[in-house]
Amino acid sequence: MQPSFELTRSTFRRQFEFFCRAIAEDPESNGEEFRDFRSGLAWRREGYKENLHREANLRLGAKHWAEEEVGSGKILDQVEQAIEIDGDEDHRNNLVHWAPRYGIAARSHSRLLEAREDPAQLRVAEALLYRFYRGGDPTEEVFAALVELCGKRYDLVAYLFFIRDRSRFMPISPERFEKAFDLLQIPQRLSGQCSWESYQGFLERLGKVKDRLKEVGVPGVHLIDAHSFCWMLAGFDDPEQQVVGVGAFIRWVPEAGVFPAQSEAVADEGGSIDFEQIHRDQQRIGTLAELVVLVAERKRLVAAGRVDLAERVQDVSHRVGLGYDIASFTTTGELKPIEVKAVVRREGALRFFLSENQRHLCGELENYTFALVLAPASPNPKILEFKGTQLPPDALQAIEYEARLRYDEV
Repeated sequence: MQPSFELTRSTFRRQFEFFCRAIAEDPESNGEEFRDFRSGLAWRREGYKENLHREANLRLGAKHWAEEEVGSGKILDQVEQAIEIDGDEDHRNNLVHWAPRYGIAARSHSRLLEAREDPAQLRVAEALLYRFYRGGDPTEEVFAALVELCGKRYDLVAYLFFIRDRSRFMPISPERFEKAFDLLQIPQRLSGQCSWESYQGFLERLGKVKDRLKEVGVPGVHLIDAHSFCWMLAGFDDPEQQVVGVGAFIRWVPEAGVFPAQSEAVADEGGSIDFEQIHRDQQRIGTLAELVVLVAERKRLVAAGRVDLAERVQDVSHRVGLGYDIASFTTTGELKPIEVKAVVRREGALRFFLSENQRHLCGELENYTFALVLAPASPNPKILEFKGTQLPPDALQAIEYEARLRYDEV
């Protein structure tokens, strides 16, 4: 079954760029940039989950359980020990609200512990836990049975799944992950939704985040790293206020530049060229440029008294067939399609590429606009803006051709 959400590359790259910058600017990082989830600030803040998983399983000792122990209280005691972990900062369970700071009844596992008071209920509870940790693949039925036993304590049920298999299951904090998924534009309501269907939706979203982390080149990514990324992302301040500088719009009338006599070539001075890294860097700069324009467009409309339109400005770069990156509006409410290009000045000219579809649309689609962004990663990027109809025809040079050769099979 296909997921009912889409984590677009442009949205993820924008939030990943913010994530990296927020880490580098965090006082605890000492200026160290993000590299992976096994080092630096990410590991110092989130690495404890791996230690916690090991400690929980040592205390649980499920592989040593015997079926004849069901009903004795021993299994429940060891589950309690696996929950109530209060060691140092690397061995403390903050994934479940188990401490009695708000009273005994407020603890997430209070109903689980109450099973001790009734021998019949104790047997039912331990039989379920034995089946869960020593039996086959966890199912919707088992999830529902744990909810029946523990109550709708999402944090506890997800934690019990996490310590069973961290490669497939993750702990949950509903409000925190709701915020993270909203930032990634893959919203999911989690608060008050302790069910197998909800949990599967949560895990599917983390799985897609894991895939996107791999795409941007983060090494050795596992599901737990996607969990860490989302947790940290939701804990930082508003990304749009931090990830880009304030773009300054400059209305501009373009003129054709001079083309070189022959195509520029990349010289290989005896070393290998990392084309994948070049591609990743280009994607990063392009994503930053799009965010610069997105934020600037929203601010422009707010300043013009059109907050209603500012809220509707969208990044549509993932919809390649549209032929533009930002769907904005004029102050009178008409669509303003914006094609964003990150550019640098070389030999007195700004160079960028556009598709045949974009070349056609810039002259046909009303209000089509080019936004050329200079220094998108700087605190003060410049946005050179001009209408698509102002693009000089002699500024274009065809550098790619489609070849079709007739071939009749013999």
